[in-house]
Amino acid sequence: MKILLIGSGGREHALAWKLAQSPKLEKLYIAPGNPGTADCGENVAMNIGDHAAVIRFCQEKQIDLVLVGPEVPLAEGIADALADADIRCFGPRKAAAQIEASKVFSKNFMARHGIPTARYATFSKLADALKYIETVDYPLVIKASGLAAGKGVVLPETLDEAKSVLEEILENGVFGEAGAEVVIEERMTGPEVSLMAFTDGKTVIPMLAAQDHKRIFDGDHGPNTGGMGAYAPAPIFTSDLLAETLENILKPAVNGLLLEGTPFVGVLYAGLMLTPDGVWVVEFNCRFGDPETQVVLPLLETDLVEIADACVDGNLADTEIRWKAGAAVCVVLASKGYPGKVESGQLVSIGGLPENSICFHAGTKVTADGLLVTSGGRVFGATAWAQDLPSAAKSAYDAVDEIHFDGVQYRTDIASRALEADARTDNQAENRISEPNGAYRTSKLVSLPTDDLTYTVNGLAMQVHNEIGPGHAEKFYQRRLAELCRDAGLAVEVEKRVEVWITERMVGYLKLDLWIEERLVVECKALARPTGNEEIGQVLTYLAATGSQVGMIYNFGLSRMMPRRILAARDVQDWQKNLYRYIHKSPGMVLPPLGQKTDVPPIRFNSISQALKLVEIPSPTGAAIRYSASKSAPESDSTRQSAYAASGVSIDAGNRTVELMKDAVKATYTPAVLAGIGSFGGLYDASVLKAMDNPVLVASTDGVGTKVKLAASAGRYRSIGHDIVNHCIDDILVQGARPLFFMDYFATSKLNPEQTAEVVTGIAEACKESGMALLGGETAEMPGVYATGEFDVAGTIVGVLERERILPRTSELTAGDVLLGLRSSGPHTNGFSLIRKVFADTPLDTVFPELGCSLADALLAPHRSYFNILYSALSNPHVKALAHLTGGGFIENIPRILPADLDAVIRLGSWPVPPLWKLIQQKGNIAANEMYRVFNMGIGMIVIVDKLLVSDIQKLIPEETFVIGELVAGNHKTRLVA
Repeated sequence: MKILLIGSGGREHALAWKLAQSPKLEKLYIAPGNPGTADCGENVAMNIGDHAAVIRFCQEKQIDLVLVGPEVPLAEGIADALADADIRCFGPRKAAAQIEASKVFSKNFMARHGIPTARYATFSKLADALKYIETVDYPLVIKASGLAAGKGVVLPETLDEAKSVLEEILENGVFGEAGAEVVIEERMTGPEVSLMAFTDGKTVIPMLAAQDHKRIFDGDHGPNTGGMGAYAPAPIFTSDLLAETLENILKPAVNGLLLEGTPFVGVLYAGLMLTPDGVWVVEFNCRFGDPETQVVLPLLETDLVEIADACVDGNLADTEIRWKAGAAVCVVLASKGYPGKVESGQLVSIGGLPENSICFHAGTKVTADGLLVTSGGRVFGATAWAQDLPSAAKSAYDAVDEIHFDGVQYRTDIASRALEADARTDNQAENRISEPNGAYRTSKLVSLPTDDLTYTVNGLAMQVHNEIGPGHAEKFYQRRLAELCRDAGLAVEVEKRVEVWITERMVGYLKLDLWIEERLVVECKALARPTGNEEIGQVLTYLAATGSQVGMIYNFGLSRMMPRRILAARDVQDWQKNLYRYIHKSPGMVLPPLGQKTDVPPIRFNSISQALKLVEIPSPTGAAIRYSASKSAPESDSTRQSAYAASGVSIDAGNRTVELMKDAVKATYTPAVLAGIGSFGGLYDASVLKAMDNPVLVASTDGVGTKVKLAASAGRYRSIGHDIVNHCIDDILVQGARPLFFMDYFATSKLNPEQTAEVVTGIAEACKESGMALLGGETAEMPGVYATGEFDVAGTIVGVLERERILPRTSELTAGDVLLGLRSSGPHTNGFSLIRKVFADTPLDTVFPELGCSLADALLAPHRSYFNILYSALSNPHVKALAHLTGGGFIENIPRILPADLDAVIRLGSWPVPPLWKLIQQKGNIAANEMYRVFNMGIGMIVIVDKLLVSDIQKLIPEETFVIGELVAGNHKTRLVA
């Protein structure tokens, strides 16, 4: 096979090195390559930005496959150009590459598909951005939306610094066109992990997780860089986290791009953060990482050519990807001045490298005299692989010692995070506490300062659990925990497995169940079997240290936290009530409220899971505190159920719902919102309309229909929130309006706070994407009106436009006008009564090969909002009308915008009908005409334009459109023509 590799950095040297090992490779060309890649194939001096030149070269050399390394060519559409010339390319098309090329697109995409990421807002005007940052109360990250070579991310520490950064980006253009728009998001906390994955657009297979070091100086100090080193695999990224990431991030991303008509082929690279709420996405990239590639590929056992070939052919599911045991470390050597202005042209010398190591060239060139000199910021990646991480790190730094040039700078602590964690533990099963078969590792904590070693424990939670055996890879620190408790004067009877964080340093792996002052976190993972209320007192031990201030998040019954901002967790009051059944206390002795200091001494439980022992501890008042498994607390006025609650309506549940969703709602507020959540009515400052000449308000109300039943069956509620908002946005967009504010209505038989908050959070996210405020709403609990478990959601939107821009301009429509179609994401919010009938006997998790995803994923994809895509194009007077294909499909919706003397001719076959519709038609035995009368058939919005200006309008729309028909003389109807 003849392969052309595009790129010239350290990543491309690593790729060339790996490709050259393939027995399938006949010839490797690298364009333009570097002195290192020349040892792996033939470098080609070529302008890779000239797509025509690349195509000519491929045709002349009969290239079988093009593999694109860097992101810029992909963002500029090189994969599209190659595909148009029938040349196979491993790398996504331009539309899919937006997932990296536009952070605005990426964040909106994640919001559309429920992928966990930080809350955010986007701005192109400095004044708007400055106003926004004064309204938020959380730490910020400011990102240039476009490609900025890994340097477009700033973490301001103060409000003044944030203002200065925004001025530099939006006003002074420090990042050029890449900074024309910015994303401002909440700063997440936790360790970062890089996870790359191969995908053919349907199947996604993750690689080994890596961790890189972005800051220029040791200890993660100094400015951000493109990466100063990396190691793989990342010990912190466990198999559980990998499974969570695959299901909650990678699969939804690949399926989402597929559903939006932009299948992603190549390497999808997720920058992840292990937050207290789960694994969240920092950003997506559309290519191999640099320097992550340099540590992942040495551990890849399967032929890279075979994998790339399978991805391009859509056969990745049939490919087994194998990895070598061991670890790899890459240390980047950079020029003086990097990441600022660098000193290039320094003479380079390389000595004898250790075994199993290589020096990947990233910024070098050969002079006319044949001398190797530096030519960029990052110059080399000294990479080594070995049977374990310490050995790999030692070899990598041995290789660094053999590389010399003036002004060289590199970090001396690459992989230290993992090495420190490894140094703190050893794989022993000894000195166990109480039980003979518990997992144990000796604690060393050699790198933590003395203050941390004697850290005061403010409280802890423990689980009696016997399932793990000696030397378990993740469960450790029992002795250290006991030492901490001893130092703090706390008695611990038995602990079997616990995991701890101290300050910001990881002492054990975190799965969040108990959060104490953000300083000490101890795991209380659920039992492997279902855990009922009657067992909670036996599973959890709650210790409140004297003078402690305790805050908690609970997660009983789940094996891990779901990565959501609103956590599906048991109500704290429920926990206290159920635990109270097992902790009978004297009058006046109660569990401390959250956030309140207390003098209550430690509460102890016996470790035997079958029964709780009676234990007496003197209280500060002299009264005994008794712990009993057989006695319950007497019912008090505070615990007695109210008559209103007995009738089926819970005021407490309503209040909790508001508490869970209020942050998401407030995140949508703009300066125009004067009163919102909690008020009797939402107040919106109408003076924002003063700048308009003849403002016209547009209002619309709609619902989601029976799609809610499918969503409830699948347990997916957030997407329903996106559905109702985006449907309403599109309904007023067809009249030319931009949204101002939205109001929602949620009704159910019995209020489930977490479920309701999920829906409203989805509503808030969709509002935020379009710059619209969620001004108010109603949550109604109506037992007897709705069947048990049923709910409905509706919404009202208010938008505005100038009177002279009202659409449709029916009087201007004429025979010959062209209909442009934009893709839908699925059924949107219509036709679900028929869809549910068709698939009544089909489980929602069924994966149909032609769909490439589960039935639930295909059917519940959120309704697309076309506002961000089309609104700027509406300023062109040659856009005459829009038609939103909702209930009634093509047949009923298009005539709503036509004059009486015109018909719309729809030319079947003029756009690719997604396989979902063919599946529905076949399984339901539905006539073709009815399909087009009920469903959108893959086209969600139609734009009608003058036939002479079609290409001009298409250029204004930042995605592929299809010419699907035209207007002809007739009598106000839609005609389907094969």
